[in-house]
Parts: sequence; C-alpha cells; structure tokens
Amino acid sequence: MEDSAWNPPPTGAQQLQSHRDAKTKKLCKWCQRLSSSFEEVFRKQYSTAIGRALKTGGPARGPKVDSCRLCELFAKTFGTLKIYRSSEYRPRAFSSNRINDRGWDSVSTAMLSFEGDTRGPFLVPQTEGANTVRILSSLVSLDLLKDWMGYCRRRHTNRCGRAVESSMLRSIFGFKVIDCETGRIVPWSGQRYATLSYVPGKNSRHPSFACVLPDEIPSTIEDAIRVTLSLEIKYLWVDKYCINQDDEEQIADQIPKMDLIYGSSEVTIIAAAGKDENYGLPGVGPLRHIHQPRARIGKHHLVSSMADPTRAIARSAWWKKASAYQEGILARRRIVFTNEQAYFECGGMYCCEALNLNLDALHTDDGQRFRARYCDGISKENVGLFPAELGYSPWEMVERITEYSHRTVDRESEVLAGVLGLLRALGTSREQLRHILGVPVLPLALKAKHSAALSRYLRKSTAPKSTLLVGFVAGLCWEGDQRMKRRPGFPSWSWIGWKCDVTAKHTAAVSGTEGWNCPVSWPIHHKAWRVPQGETDLQIRVGLQGNRVISWDEFEANYSALGAEASGVLELHARGSPVFIRWRRGGWCDAQMVGKDGQFLLWKFPLDGDLGVKVDSSTFCLAIPLAEDISSDLFSNHKVLVVARQSPGVWERIGLGRWSDLKSCIPSENSGPRSGCSPSLLATHQWDFRLC
Repeated sequence: MEDSAWNPPPTGAQQLQSHRDAKTKKLCKWCQRLSSSFEEVFRKQYSTAIGRALKTGGPARGPKVDSCRLCELFAKTFGTLKIYRSSEYRPRAFSSNRINDRGWDSVSTAMLSFEGDTRGPFLVPQTEGANTVRILSSLVSLDLLKDWMGYCRRRHTNRCGRAVESSMLRSIFGFKVIDCETGRIVPWSGQRYATLSYVPGKNSRHPSFACVLPDEIPSTIEDAIRVTLSLEIKYLWVDKYCINQDDEEQIADQIPKMDLIYGSSEVTIIAAAGKDENYGLPGVGPLRHIHQPRARIGKHHLVSSMADPTRAIARSAWWKKASAYQEGILARRRIVFTNEQAYFECGGMYCCEALNLNLDALHTDDGQRFRARYCDGISKENVGLFPAELGYSPWEMVERITEYSHRTVDRESEVLAGVLGLLRALGTSREQLRHILGVPVLPLALKAKHSAALSRYLRKSTAPKSTLLVGFVAGLCWEGDQRMKRRPGFPSWSWIGWKCDVTAKHTAAVSGTEGWNCPVSWPIHHKAWRVPQGETDLQIRVGLQGNRVISWDEFEANYSALGAEASGVLELHARGSPVFIRWRRGGWCDAQMVGKDGQFLLWKFPLDGDLGVKVDSSTFCLAIPLAEDISSDLFSNHKVLVVARQSPGVWERIGLGRWSDLKSCIPSENSGPRSGCSPSLLATHQWDFRLC
C-alpha cells in the first residue's frame, strides 16, 4: 500500500505544493524496515516506563528528510540531531499507561519517541473514535478553555472555589475593572472578573487615567478582552488602565494587595508569548503558525503530541519578569498562551491544548485535585508549574524569595513591590510567615533528625525569647552572588538592597529591564540552628518612616500595623569582634582578628560584590555572629555578618562569613596557620551601631 500525506497546509498554493511533495516522498529502506513492524509495535503493551528499543536492522547513514516522509516526520518531531540512528539514539515504543508523567497513564495507547524521555513529544497513532492527541489549528479553541474552566468550577469546590471575601476587595482604595462590553473603566462592586498578566513594552508608559479605554490599545490587552468575554466574564482587571498612576495613595494601597486582586479573580490570563504587550495572544488575535508534525505511514496516522508547554513557559520573557512571579502564583486559575498551544492550571489540575486526557481518571476520589503522582515539586506541593496552595511549609517564604530573586525587575524601585502581594499572602496563610523589608523570619521548625540538637539548644539557651527577633536575626544570614552591586535606596542588610548586572550575570540579557535581582539563598535553610547571642547581648531597635525609632518589643506587638512602615534602619546592640582588612583578592577579603590572649587570628570571608563603598586596610569592620548551624553533632558553624563603618555611627553590610574559616597565626607542625580555631578564642565586645 502506497503511503499518502496527512499534513495539509491551510489553503491555496501551499496546499497544492504539499500534495505534490507528498506523492514524491516515499520511505527510505531504513524506514521501510521500521514501519513494517508498526502493526505489531502499536498492538503491544510495554511493561516499563522507558519503553522498548525498536529493531531497525542497524544504523543508517543519516536521515533522508528531503526524500523520506518518515525521516521528515521524525526530524520535525524530535529534531534532526536525534535521528542520526547511532546506537545511542534509537526509536523506542512506549505504552502510555506506564508513564505517570503529565497524566499519560489515564489513556491507553502505544507511542513512539527517541531515547527515554517521558516528557515528550511522542508520535501517537490516531484511531477512529480515540483521538488522544488534538489536532491544533491556527486559532485557539475558546470552547475548550471554557470547558476547562467549567470542569474546575464544578469539581474543585474546596480549592479553587474559595475566593477572597468581597469585603476585603471593597477595602482596596479606588479598585476598578474594565467593562469588556463597553470599554468603560468602572468601580468594582462585586462582579466576577478576570485578570491579565503580561510583559509591558520596553518603552511602555502608563497612560493618564481615564474612565474609558483609548481607541488604540496593545494587542495583548485587546485579545485578553476577547478571551474574557468568551468565558462569559464581563469584567477584566489590567494594571495599565485600572490603577491611576497619578494617585500615589491608590498606588500605595493597591500594589501590596495583589494577593487580593489576583486571588479573587475568576481566572488570570497569562501572555507567555512574545516580548511585550504588542505581541498579542497567539491563536486569539494573531494566527498561530502551528508546527504539529503528522503523517500517514501505511495505515497508521501518526500525530505529534507536541512538546510540554511548560517548557515554553519557562523560557518566556513573562517567566523572567519579577512581578509576573507573584501574579502566576497568586492566581486561582490560569490560562497561559504560548506560541504553540494554550495551557490551563488551577489549584487542582493542569491541561494542555494538544492532549485529550481523561481528567476524571487523573483526580483523587473526592475530585478535588490530581493524584499526587501527577503533580510536580519535591513534596508534590505544585500541581504543575504553580503551587496548589500557599503556606505548605514554614520555610516557604525562604523558597519563594529565592525563586523570585532570579527574575528581572523593570524598575529598581519595584524590587520589593513586585513581591509584596505574595509575602502578604504567606503572612495570612496557615503558617503566618513574616518578613521585614523582604528579610524572612526563619522558623525553628526542624526535621525529626534535628530534634535532639534542638532539644539540647532549648535546654541550654539564653537566647532572646522573642521568636520574631530570633527568626529575623537568622534571616539576616543570606548569601548572594559575588558579582552583585548595591542598589541605592534600599538597606544593605536586606537582599533587596542588591542587584546583579544583566551582562555580567547572564549571557542573554532581557530587553526592557534595568537589571536582575540578586540571586539569594539561606545557608541554614532546613537546618537546625540557634542564635549564639545571649538575651542581654542582642537588642534591636527598628527605624520607621518619619525618622521614628521604636523598641523591638513595641515593633513586634504591633507588627501587623508597623511591619510595612520599616524604613531600612536598624539600631543594634550586639556582641562582635573587630576585623582588620589585610587585602582584597577578587571577591574575598583576608583579615586579622584579635584573640583573647592578644594573638592575631587569620580570617577569610567573601565580600558581597561591588559594594559601592571603600573597603581596604583603613576601613573599620565588625564581625557579628548571628546564627549557628547545629544540625551536626560533629561541629558547629557560625554565620557571621560583616559590617563596615561608613560614617560615625552608620554601618553597612559588606559580607557574610563563617567562623569555621578562622585560622591561628601560630604555625602548625606542617608549617602555615592552624585551621579550625574555636571562635571562643576571639576577643569580643559589645557594640552599638546603626545598620543601614
């Protein structure tokens, strides 16, 4: 039986040319041997997730893409490099019900792929009445999006059905939405609405506030209005038009409350295609150029399942945008538009346009969410790309800030504003996580293997009794990239006071951004730790806006009201040791410290990058021990904040070191300084200073 093409282009001359090409393309000898076994291959069940390598009669010299249609199909689906038929790359047959990933085991079909990659794409045979793969067109099926939304509303009543109380939304000053039917911008009064998350243009400016949309609006926003109406939702919130940028009071009230705005919307439409707001939503306004390989080989119709859309999302300009990070997480439901296909994810499931899977089979018995084996994340806290809910761990704020710190900011002034809504949502979650200007209050919650160390610490502890103070001091022990630079206007003791140069940190700069956040982490994350400073040694006073300074007890008692008013100034009374800089080598400082017996101790610590201040042998520095890792019974490891005096009474952070790097100046038997000196050998004093 002669093979015939099953991949007609849309219309006209292209369709005619494709038909002519299809008639001239047959199968090479290698593909003839392979396709002769398709009947048996697609009838079998394969018992392992890695499938079975197919017999090909040996490797071929190379894919004959121009003359063989199966070679062409493989090349378009898997990439030319994968089909050079070496012993390493061989076509494999899989049974979908052996693959947990992405829900494939909810259907029963045979599939082809190369290597053992179970995330696809696959070539799937389509049979009458059982089309596992949807054939995509140049337009998104808006009815399919509506079906996903309806399924979520009916089934996920406990998860996605819970919205923020309307009274909280009404408390937002000047909260408005777009009437998609009239184009008017109206006060919100309890209506169902959608939200839009997108990438503003490089030179995009917020227009002067008006009560009606202008005649010309960016393509992405225009397409989002069409999608909103197709979902039978009348109202849409877009920051560009719904926040009055000339009203500072409105901005100050709305920006920190993105958790309410996105968490209350019916769905968040995400534009993950293109570089800015003028690109549009592929398949809604601009026609998509679908590259979904498919062909008829013998009597088998083979169709590509398409690449996992989450890969395209993770490569998008939207994914790299800092403020988009919280918008995606805070949304209850998301419809994400990529160049290839649409993707849906809520708090209970995910779906992609190309796969027609059995959603009922993927859900738990109560129908509230996907079974754990179909979910992502180390502890299955994510459904797909996004978390099912917030507050699943006492360490979640640390993890969220770490992820956020790898995104780009549009404006330097928005580094904290871009995540305030998420931090606020974590504060109202079941864990009630807190922060001060982005510095998280670390938890004392530990894994079971650390419980003995914690018990010993608690029995002997003379540390401050305030868990907020203890957790905040440990939160100051963050580490950044040594190529980072100071960000003016923000405190040096918080990660928001630092940034990374785009060209220095990344080879591919993202247009329209001022710079990358400082990638940040906490070395005591998920470890047992204690604060080595005693209750009388460590005292902090907090500076507030308006040049007010209050005691820690007063700040803690009124945290909910005063937490957002922190000015970035801390007045510390702490025990520390003087540090004398010897020289700088790259991103490290060699220093001397004085021991109790008058002997010098050598110490090496990393600098925080381009400090923007002078640090040399004339700079007076202090080392303040803040936290001690006690997760090991063999040794302890102090995390030490290094600060430098900039003017009388005013200090800035310049690095975070470890006491385990201390060395004695007294030579050892093998010559050279002795390492592993105890910090108890250091001469320490009480210091009062202002940290900015």
